[in-house]
Amino acid sequence: MPPGGGGRWRRPRRWWRRCALAHDLVLGIDACSDWASVALAGGGRLLAAESLWAPRRHAELLPLLVEEVLSRSSRSLLDLSAVSVTVGPGSFTGIKIGLAYARGLGLALGVELLGMGSLEAMAYPWAGARGVAVLAALPAKPGLYYYGLLSPDRGRFLGPRCGGTTELMEALMSAEAPVEVVGEGIPDLSEVIPSLRPLGSRGWFPSTRAIAVAMAPFDDLGRTLLTGAEPRYVRLPDLTLVSGKGVS
Repeated sequence: MPPGGGGRWRRPRRWWRRCALAHDLVLGIDACSDWASVALAGGGRLLAAESLWAPRRHAELLPLLVEEVLSRSSRSLLDLSAVSVTVGPGSFTGIKIGLAYARGLGLALGVELLGMGSLEAMAYPWAGARGVAVLAALPAKPGLYYYGLLSPDRGRFLGPRCGGTTELMEALMSAEAPVEVVGEGIPDLSEVIPSLRPLGSRGWFPSTRAIAVAMAPFDDLGRTLLTGAEPRYVRLPDLTLVSGKGVS
């Protein structure tokens, strides 16, 4: 079962309604966590989004999700003008699968391939309102978090970084504006850093990152957060050395 159960995520305000046309039809893909998510945007509007709880099943489920959002929108792969994908940090395996799938689609269709950091994708929908900065965070391993801070105008992103509660507090203290916090790791962060609670922590839902990477090409500020489609791992994977048997 997915953590937290169903119906507990609150969708962000519909920032995509203010977007300007930059591409005809963009497919957004996210596999940076245990969720597999896909979104389709066209003409500056969100057309469809789907997510599935997919631990170790990203490669199997991403094509099904793409087929679903295209079918719901009465579109086909040949209609796409770009593929946009989250590049991490997050699940090492998920990042590799998401990037490989997006690259394959881009090459096969001959369309532009775009990338955006997973933390930027989480912060982007919430920034730019009421002059607040946004701290996006994901659990990396027990006691460690991936995190980054997006400035109020969405023009400057500090991160991605990996650290414990001390580093998170330093990031919060360095902000030059009130800070709101968003991310899958928010329940954990609230337990270990009580001061986060009064900062206006917001909900999160599984399609957030896929929607953000699909919508960013239509928005001037969103485009500043787009990068090349290269993985961002931030930290080395956890490896176990077995004497005489290499790495397991």
